[in-house]
Amino acid sequence: MKIFILSLFLFVSSLISAQNLQFNQVLILDGNSNTPSYTVPAGKVWKIESASISSGSGYFGLSINGSSVAIVAYANGGNLLPYWLPAGTNVGFYIYQTGKVSIIEFNVVP
Repeated sequence: MKIFILSLFLFVSSLISAQNLQFNQVLILDGNSNTPSYTVPAGKVWKIESASISSGSGYFGLSINGSSVAIVAYANGGNLLPYWLPAGTNVGFYIYQTGKVSIIEFNVVP
């Protein structure tokens, strides 16, 4: 019975393919009140690390595939980052006035 359970466990484990992330590059993208959008390339994963705002107060909004999902009010010290995005995701950055978004891009390695 123990051999059967061990064999079953090894068989199921072999069916599950793990994926690893490999650092590719750092991106600095623009954000402003016009909500520029970007698409995560195929075979990549993005990790949004931080956003900077040109004025001393304001907020950073995040739009995923057309839906507003997160707003960070910097005046209140709020922070919902980091935020992970898989390949094919369309993301928009709304920053009151103007600013930059820092992203780490990873390659998905099977």
